[in-house]
Amino acid sequence: MTSPPLNETKSSFIDNSIIYVFSVLSILAIAMSPGIKSAGQLPVLILFFISLIFCFRKPHLSKSDYALISALVFMVVSAIPQAIMSQQGQPLDGPSRYLIAAIIFIALSHIKTSPLLIIYGIAGSAMFTILAGGYEMVTTNHSRLNLGIGIIESGTVLSMIVSIALPFIALPSQKRLRPLLIFVLLTCLFFMIATGARGSWLAVIISTSVFIFLKYQKKRLIIFSALFITLLISGTVTYYSSERFSQRIDASIVEISSLHDTNIATSTNLRLLMWNHAWEGFKQGPLFGISYKENARLKRQSIEKNNTTEVYSADGRGSAHNEILTSMLYKGIVGLLALLCLYLVPLLIFLKHIKNSHPKIQALALAGICCVTSAFISGLTEAPLMHTSVATTFAMMIILIVTGINQLTGETEEIQNQ
Repeated sequence: MTSPPLNETKSSFIDNSIIYVFSVLSILAIAMSPGIKSAGQLPVLILFFISLIFCFRKPHLSKSDYALISALVFMVVSAIPQAIMSQQGQPLDGPSRYLIAAIIFIALSHIKTSPLLIIYGIAGSAMFTILAGGYEMVTTNHSRLNLGIGIIESGTVLSMIVSIALPFIALPSQKRLRPLLIFVLLTCLFFMIATGARGSWLAVIISTSVFIFLKYQKKRLIIFSALFITLLISGTVTYYSSERFSQRIDASIVEISSLHDTNIATSTNLRLLMWNHAWEGFKQGPLFGISYKENARLKRQSIEKNNTTEVYSADGRGSAHNEILTSMLYKGIVGLLALLCLYLVPLLIFLKHIKNSHPKIQALALAGICCVTSAFISGLTEAPLMHTSVATTFAMMIILIVTGINQLTGETEEIQNQ
């Protein structure tokens, strides 16, 4: 006989304490994503150890939930061959966070937390972003902010937070939270621009476009036109008022004009060389990828051949500045399939609910779609999901959104059955 979830048993102090602890740690897992690199992992690890208790009970999961767990676990499995070939545990570091998220997700199936934990998480993240970003702006002269976790990592995390906030701002039932969500949106946009991570800028533009396309089917043209004009005006103002922003735009123009000559060491041209190198590495290990040692050897050969010592170091553990190619280089076809599952499985789950009559379920589904879209677009010019901080945040965002949908769906079914 299956043990009932905590919310279905007689309420007790212990039950309520577990619900409270899970809720607080889940919120902190998202809220502490910017700031101090190691601190952001602490709530997740504590949550993981508590979640192990629930692994001895049969989970209350649907087929789509099992598919999500399989996708998360597959990321870890795909990294095992690389760990064996390279004879070190580092390849399992980032992917292990997906296994941790899978265990937490199973535990959450036993606990009835608030379905909108993700909102409180991103609100807390905006607060930590202000603290980390404000401190960095006062104490350093860096032209680009890293918010304590890295430029690319912070840009990617903030772009996902912006993508999640949008559907809830448009939710009529969230009028009291709307000012807070608008504050979250503006805060994260500001600091995302300050990172200078252009991939995250593009990710927000595309994820916002996806949201508009799915949410406002009859007013798409009007909204897209208004959005274009708004971006044009705000972009112009920001260009002339922000040195960080103008430098990155000017650099983009120079890089585009220099694409014909890969000997010019621009950011884009260096990426093109890295992508070509990753493809050549993939062809040498198409099934499971190549080892760090073999990748370092190929890099040295590429540097000697192209005479571009500034392209990248001979350390074989760097990314290809593209999530897909990095997975193919280090994990082969197995890694590519694992990455595609990580994107597609939650995306398909969310797509099932975008027409749901329950406004909160629909908002959560749209937030999930936008979050996955943002992560995918960010991964076209970098490999953020190979970093432990981003892998943790992305996995926690996905499982909290799916958990929220499951909670609300269960409540709706209970009401209909009464």
